[in-house]
Amino acid sequence: MYEKGTLKVTWINPQDYRILESKMFNKNALKEALEFAENKPDFMVFELTRTQDNEYQWKLLPFGEAKRFVTSMKLQNSWLMPFVSLAILGFAGYGIYKTIKK
Repeated sequence: MYEKGTLKVTWINPQDYRILESKMFNKNALKEALEFAENKPDFMVFELTRTQDNEYQWKLLPFGEAKRFVTSMKLQNSWLMPFVSLAILGFAGYGIYKTIKK
């Protein structure tokens, strides 16, 4: 079991996007973790906030791809997204129609 405050750097394996890789760092090693992460593609850094039995809770820290990840999750789960998608498809269809009609 890891100590509360443990840092975890994660990144997706560029040869296989289905594999999430990670490396753990001590809670006071943020600088070391960020230096390690510099050459990792699309990395994120997490801090362990709670453990109970075999369950862990991690907090996403504001480094690497954190902002893009959170934004994309919010968009994906937004009630507005289906309407935006339909509007984009509508404009694309209209553009194709206008092109063909010429």
